[in-house]
Amino acid sequence: MTKLKKDKVKNSKFWVIVLFFSFYLVLALVSRLVLKNQKQTSTSSAAGPLTTVTFQPSSDEIANPERGFMRQSNIQLDQPYTSKLGKVNPNDTVNWVYFHMEKYRDPRDGKGVTVSNYQFLPLEPVGSGKGLDIVKKTFDDARAKGLKLVIRFLYLGYGGIGSTTDFANAEPDAPLDVALRHIDQLGPVIQQNKDVIAAVQAGFVGYWGEWHSSKYLSPVANRKAIVDKLLTVVPPDRTIQVRYPKYVQSFYGGPISDSQAFNQSNLSRVALHDDAAFKDSTHDGTFTSNAMGMKISSYCDGSANQTLCWQDYYSQTSKYTPAGGEAGTHSSSASPEADCSQAVPMMGKLHFSFLHNGYSMVTLNHWVSQGCMPEIRQRLGYRFVLNKLSLSQQVAPGGNLEFHLELENKGFASPYNQRPAILVLKNISSGLQKEISLTTVDVRRWFPGQIIKVDLNVPIPQDVPNGNYSVSLWLPDTSTSIRTRPEYAVRFANMNVWQTTSGQNLIFNNLTVSGNPVTPIPVTNSPIPTIGSPTPTTGTNKPGDANGDGRVDSLDLYILVFHYLETTTNGPAFGDFNRDGKVNVLDFEILVNNYGS
Repeated sequence: MTKLKKDKVKNSKFWVIVLFFSFYLVLALVSRLVLKNQKQTSTSSAAGPLTTVTFQPSSDEIANPERGFMRQSNIQLDQPYTSKLGKVNPNDTVNWVYFHMEKYRDPRDGKGVTVSNYQFLPLEPVGSGKGLDIVKKTFDDARAKGLKLVIRFLYLGYGGIGSTTDFANAEPDAPLDVALRHIDQLGPVIQQNKDVIAAVQAGFVGYWGEWHSSKYLSPVANRKAIVDKLLTVVPPDRTIQVRYPKYVQSFYGGPISDSQAFNQSNLSRVALHDDAAFKDSTHDGTFTSNAMGMKISSYCDGSANQTLCWQDYYSQTSKYTPAGGEAGTHSSSASPEADCSQAVPMMGKLHFSFLHNGYSMVTLNHWVSQGCMPEIRQRLGYRFVLNKLSLSQQVAPGGNLEFHLELENKGFASPYNQRPAILVLKNISSGLQKEISLTTVDVRRWFPGQIIKVDLNVPIPQDVPNGNYSVSLWLPDTSTSIRTRPEYAVRFANMNVWQTTSGQNLIFNNLTVSGNPVTPIPVTNSPIPTIGSPTPTTGTNKPGDANGDGRVDSLDLYILVFHYLETTTNGPAFGDFNRDGKVNVLDFEILVNNYGS
């Protein structure tokens, strides 16, 4: 080809793109006006016309894993195992297990025993019918019944003098060294059965493992040592719940920030539980700075309202970690804080995922009589409601499916343990299924009270045969042992989407996969940029590639046009391809020279 012909082709290409530029410039200006007036976001489409479906919400109480009211079971480690796990309500999925270790204290305790001569009694091994074997059988029982467990180990439960500030004469728990050795023994069986563990409570300390009335473990350093040890033996993707936020703040700082959440640091793994919820304004000392007659944390010292300060600390931590406990009161009547008008908003603020369904019945019956119990049962933990879905009606094998899903979390909390998000394509004729992992989706960040938008370009595998497919969204458990069991998958609170045998949520009935397989440019569920929001700066670094999908096309042109003449620090993500802090004609020239590559 002669130089003249090459220049003519290049000029033709230039003017074609200029026409596109003009079109998108008008489109972007209209979009900005829509955003300004309606305060909405929209997305661009590179796959032609989209099909939109809407979903009907359900008012049913949904049985979803790792949330809801929980039955409490007391299991003695020195006694033969008899099943005590189960459900009070068919929609319950969590059991709260107290593993009693009273018989593993020194049998001479209370008879002149001191820390220096305390006798260590080890837990019997798996297969012995006692000790660790009882713990394992409890986990096996939970798995067989489709349950998850919140677990606590304790040395004090039945008998004794109960709550006291006279620590020297308190009912004995166990010295620190003994507790640490028991935790080391428990580590392997906990690690091997994490699939059915929702959360581990710190326990061990004091009466009922509630961190009060301890003879041996009252020193703050001893309490931190218990939590530190649990952090080393409990799998890093499970959290340790501590009774009082003042201790957590004193030990690890916090509260957890968004950037620290789920990074498996000690701070991100220490959660909170409230075993005196709504007893009074401080939840029986939960929201105070002092304990045992001493200042534990000075975090709220500068606050005009320390109760509110500690509630805020709890709230920010529980946004990313499991929270809950029991509604505690020893009174014959419920407190004002337990009134529905106060309790329901507080459960939302504290992000309660689970509550004991057996205590205190005074408070629980109060919610029934005032009429808010159905709402509480619905909203404990997460409750995902699908609003609408827009996606490509047709896609070729190896192509990208444009996918826009809008949903809302109407629960008090979000999921606190990681789980995958998988798009399942099922051939309507043959039944062939193809699973596509949505690796950029983290359901733990589907926070309550928010409209969640999932905007993706989903790569369709090249080997998907042509045909018509249903599309389902599947949120199974991460553990292979229970991954395919529907009772451990997340169900959306919508009509006619839940598939009882597979645990999948059917969201679209007629996707056409047709055309010759194409060789896709490597892309992993690349998010389509949301107009008006920062776009991820990761990508191919190809000149002119704004959305990082490895191609320079109309999507990148649209992004550049939308931010044209803006100053920005977002670089190529906003169309600033030469990174000079401005989106202008120089960036347009870079895009033109690489368009179509």
